Amino acid sequence: MDETFIPLRLKAWSQTAYGLLIAIQKLKRSKPNGDINVSEIIESIMNGQESRIGFKSAIKTKHIKRKSITYSIKDGAAQKLFEDAVRLLVADLVVLFDDLSSEILAANGFLNVPNDPGSKATFLLARLKEKVEKEETIIRLKAKNEHIAKKETALKVWSAIGMIELIAIRNIIVHNKGVWNETAINLLAKSGVVTLPNIGSCVQFTMSDLLMYRRAVRTLLNKAMSLRPGDCDT
Repeated sequence: MDETFIPLRLKAWSQTAYGLLIAIQKLKRSKPNGDINVSEIIESIMNGQESRIGFKSAIKTKHIKRKSITYSIKDGAAQKLFEDAVRLLVADLVVLFDDLSSEILAANGFLNVPNDPGSKATFLLARLKEKVEKEETIIRLKAKNEHIAKKETALKVWSAIGMIELIAIRNIIVHNKGVWNETAINLLAKSGVVTLPNIGSCVQFTMSDLLMYRRAVRTLLNKAMSLRPGDCDT
């Protein structure tokens, strides 16, 4: 698989994220009050675009009436918009991991890979742990009777742990209004997190969190690129 494949896909996601956040920040700083006429904005965008979907849709094109679509600006609206955008980006980041990890593992010869993103992340965590343990064993065998100092292995598993965390968070954001439930906590427990959240507690996901987990996605996908089915054979 082309080594530029992952960076390009993640860059596209990142640029979309930055564009959304810039637009929201500008809206917040402009401090508008009342209703914004979204109809005119949509119509202006539509006039500069040509649809090419490759077939004739059964859905009829409908003209947008003036002032038929409005966006109400109230106190805290920009902050709510920011939080909603982050939620969308979290969900899309997990979809991106799901798609890319499937393609990478298939290209590297892995068969019977789990279908859902949570199972894929736990699958990768198990494979990475096996590889780390094998590398540590080789180091000890080569050392023989020599003093074996504590040594960092070349392969880390933090990114796979972080991916499981992200998917657990994504699941409750998308399916449970951001409230921790038993299913999500059970998935989170597979990552090895020591202190688990309480059932019924709410998630407050920030921009800092989003960038932190994006790094985990990028790192894990890069590590998956180097995995082969025979790496962990004993």
